[in-house]
Amino acid sequence: MSYTADQLISIISVVPKAIAVVDNNMKYVAASHRWVEDYGLQGKNLIGESHYDLFPEIGDAWKAIHSECLRGKAQTNPQDKFVRLDGTVQWLRWDVSPWLDPEGNILGMVMYSEDITAQIEEETQMKRVLDLYEETNEAARIGSWEHDLITGTIFWSPMVKHIYEVEEDFIPSLEKIRDFLKKDSDKAQMDSVVDEAVNERKSFDIDQEIITAKGKALWLRVRGNPQFKDSECIRISGTIQDIQELKLQSMLLKDSEEKYKSIIANSLTAHFLIHPDGRILEANKTALDMFGYTIDEMRTLGRADLLDTSDPNLAAYVKRREETGSAEAELTGIRKNGERFPHEISSVSFTDSNGIRRTSVSMVDITERKRAEENLRLSEAEFRAAFEYSALGMSLMDIDGRWIRINESFCRILGYTNRELMSRSLYELAHADDRDKDIPFVREVLSGSKKSYHLEKRYIHKNGTVVWVHQASSVVHDIDYKPSHWTVQIQDITEQKAVEDALREERELLRTLIDNIPTAVFIKDLESRKMLVNKAECDFMGVKDASEILGKNDFELFPIDFARITVAEDQEVFTTRKPIINREKVITWIDGRTRCLLTSKIPLFDNGKISGLLGITYDITQIKVAESALLESEKKYRRIFENIQDVFYQTDQEGIVTEISPSIEKHSGYSREEVIGKPATDFYYNLEDKEALVESIRANRMVSDFEVRLKTKSGERRYSSVNAQLIIQNGEIVGTEGSMRDVTDRKAQQDSLQALNNDLNTLNDQKNKLLSVIAHDLRNPIAGCVGLLEVVFMDIENTGKDELVEYMQMMQKGVLNAHELLEDLLEWARIQFHSVDFIPTRVDDLATEIRHTLKKLEPIAEAKQIQLKQEMAEGMSIDADKHMLASIIRNLVTNAIKFTNQHGQVVINARREKGGYLFSVQDNGVGISKEDIAKLFSSDTGFSSYGTLGEKGTGMGLVLCRNFVEKHGGKIWIESTVGKGSTFYFNIPDQEKLH
Repeated sequence: MSYTADQLISIISVVPKAIAVVDNNMKYVAASHRWVEDYGLQGKNLIGESHYDLFPEIGDAWKAIHSECLRGKAQTNPQDKFVRLDGTVQWLRWDVSPWLDPEGNILGMVMYSEDITAQIEEETQMKRVLDLYEETNEAARIGSWEHDLITGTIFWSPMVKHIYEVEEDFIPSLEKIRDFLKKDSDKAQMDSVVDEAVNERKSFDIDQEIITAKGKALWLRVRGNPQFKDSECIRISGTIQDIQELKLQSMLLKDSEEKYKSIIANSLTAHFLIHPDGRILEANKTALDMFGYTIDEMRTLGRADLLDTSDPNLAAYVKRREETGSAEAELTGIRKNGERFPHEISSVSFTDSNGIRRTSVSMVDITERKRAEENLRLSEAEFRAAFEYSALGMSLMDIDGRWIRINESFCRILGYTNRELMSRSLYELAHADDRDKDIPFVREVLSGSKKSYHLEKRYIHKNGTVVWVHQASSVVHDIDYKPSHWTVQIQDITEQKAVEDALREERELLRTLIDNIPTAVFIKDLESRKMLVNKAECDFMGVKDASEILGKNDFELFPIDFARITVAEDQEVFTTRKPIINREKVITWIDGRTRCLLTSKIPLFDNGKISGLLGITYDITQIKVAESALLESEKKYRRIFENIQDVFYQTDQEGIVTEISPSIEKHSGYSREEVIGKPATDFYYNLEDKEALVESIRANRMVSDFEVRLKTKSGERRYSSVNAQLIIQNGEIVGTEGSMRDVTDRKAQQDSLQALNNDLNTLNDQKNKLLSVIAHDLRNPIAGCVGLLEVVFMDIENTGKDELVEYMQMMQKGVLNAHELLEDLLEWARIQFHSVDFIPTRVDDLATEIRHTLKKLEPIAEAKQIQLKQEMAEGMSIDADKHMLASIIRNLVTNAIKFTNQHGQVVINARREKGGYLFSVQDNGVGISKEDIAKLFSSDTGFSSYGTLGEKGTGMGLVLCRNFVEKHGGKIWIESTVGKGSTFYFNIPDQEKLH
């Protein structure tokens, strides 16, 4: 898990000890509330402030300690005097240690301090008490002695010599001491207690009567304690007291004991007095608060009630105390509520004035210190994981540009291994035209005018390709605020750049298309003012230049009644956020003419807000039905979202999520708590993605930029790029860990761009085909009518009524044929735009249907005196789309007439063959070359040539034939000889076999 700087501040701030973390420049990174209170810094924002600015009284000695620590030397001082600017004296127990990253690099310094002024004052008072005690001892005539069993020497303090009334240079020995004893029983007692001390580790406290060197009888109190090393008694030491004035001495001792008890009672350290059988005799308030018991409850407890007996350190601690009489350790305590907590414990065994063995125990609760240490350790581990597993390329360089550290993503983006990159400089990897691009920014950062800089830059991949990156660079300063090293991050934006270039080209293409299509297109703002118009819109409005209508609203451009309608439509789009598609209106235009319009208005969005609308206007007054098939125009807008906040995660071997960074909520809507403990499969949109990811990791031990589909809390599908690797502990796979990046927007941009291109190409192809069909199929019938009119008008004065009626009937026939052709073409157009399905029906008499089609073409054939001949059996039936079959025959015969000389012949044949019917249209015209045959059925070439009388075609007739034949599941082909003629063949399979 990765903590931010704010989270690190929060963690340190709640530690109940005075702890602060500074960087290499002695600027605060975090500080606990206790630190702020101890040093009177309330109300100040410490983060980023210099420690020396806040404490100008800090001298060179302290600065030298800090400097050594930042070079790796940790120091501690249990008691240090510090004089503040106001003259007050503060006593500190302090510790400074380097703050290291996982690789051992020094990031700064951790400072711990404890204000022990009150403790020092208490110890000073205690020293005064002890001095008084020594003085009291002198007054009470108490001296010390020691018997060194190794050397055999005996030491007496001056007071002991004074008590025995011997000279100062007197050298005591066991025999001389025995000689001072008044009674033989005292000598035996002395021998016994010394033997027990040496062999049984027993201390002694006995009263004996002596005769001093000057013959004075005197009662003494003799105490002795054995001291051991490696289980061997090496010395016995103790005190000798003149107890002639015991009462006075007892009073002084009691006073001293009460003061000592007061110190213990008010100590912040827990203190216990333990009986040899383990019972607790006394405990101070801190001890009671620490464990949560009353003193009466505490006195009923033993070691097992307060200490975790399963702690492996406990046995060693107890053994060490039994062997040496004292011990220290870190153990685990158990509070009354069952809570376990870490603490430091120290103890020492002693014999009290009554000769009873006692143990003094001190404890300090180190829960908060341990928590702070663990949080700091986790924070450093998470920082390292964020660096190593980030999808961003991350690196550290010294101030001269030499690499210090590079992560895997940085290597992957440029295609080099870590070792290869270390032997090259970032400067030489840059594109030649971009190498000096960031020099001005580097100067600004080094001069201090900028903290960092960002730019887009090109580098050369190992394979020679150009890699576009977004580069972020910043400099880190040392303790003297001199530039120490650079942090450089790069993000691969090559694909984004390609998309941007494609978008720019697409916009230019769309603008070109918009300006050149015959459809009126405009864009309006929220005030219904026209902000963009194409040439067709200018023509529609009757203006020569777009400036005449740009910036004007509909009330300034249209009749008021029409303006009310259009503005109401605009407001409907803005309010509902839904488009108006193909809404028809009949209006009276500015010039008084009635016009029929078909309008579409589509809302435009900017960051989720309505910014205007796109309008498309068709004037369908003359060709309403034909152009209705062209109303398939859709504007698609895309956005490219850059999300560089990666999600870090860990799963166990069973695929259960054990850790995930808080950024998951931004990506998926799930909180961190909702994800942890759940199977990773719960969050995959398609489980096959998870299986593919697992297989890839198992095969390669890691994956990079692996795309998967995940689902959000709301069920939405999101695409993510995953970098992951196996977690291996002690040679076994225990789980996986890695990072994810949301790439949904990038996928959507690619899909939308492809869909928009497909839609535009389809729209243009269909429009061109329809116009070509209209031009091709309507020209011939109308040309026949025009020819008849020319014949009539050439000799109208000599033309009789009957002859004129005959001509009129022929023209009527031609017009009716043209009308029927137009109906056929419109039906074909609907088929092309998927408005009509391909529906084969039974044609009972194929010969009759073909005769009916040829009848419509007779005027064209007669104009060139060409004979149309039909050769096929009567009564043949076929399953086919009647209109399509007629269009195929009509186009092939029309083309045959076009390329046949006058007085020629066109023969139409149909016969049954296995699995269907074979049709042919044969002429004795000019024929077609092999080169031109290859072009005839291609919709891309639009191949066309002039007929024998200069007739011009569109090149679409044969393409239409091919399309209609293929819809029947058949094929069309040609055999031709130049100068002799051509034969077009096509077959129609039995339709029930196709279905």
